Amino acid sequence: MPEDGFVVKYKGKPPVQTLCQRANAVRNLPLKLHVLEEDIRNNWKSLRGIRPEVIVLSAEQAVWRDRLAVVLQEYLVPTRIEVLTESSS
Repeated sequence: MPEDGFVVKYKGKPPVQTLCQRANAVRNLPLKLHVLEEDIRNNWKSLRGIRPEVIVLSAEQAVWRDRLAVVLQEYLVPTRIEVLTESSS
């Protein structure tokens, strides 16, 4: 699927579940979550409107944490960034 092209490019193989399946799994957690199926790395400005309380990154996405923190600070968005460990992702 086109929305999973980044996974194929990044990992060299298709994901086990599609983006839609992964998003639905998160939506079905017993929490009040808003799940976005978009790649915000190319449009950080969307964070201003979204103003998330928490952004969760996978262990593989941890390399983006510092840049994300800078962007959030520049946009005055008080968001907590959490990074999953390998064993929890």
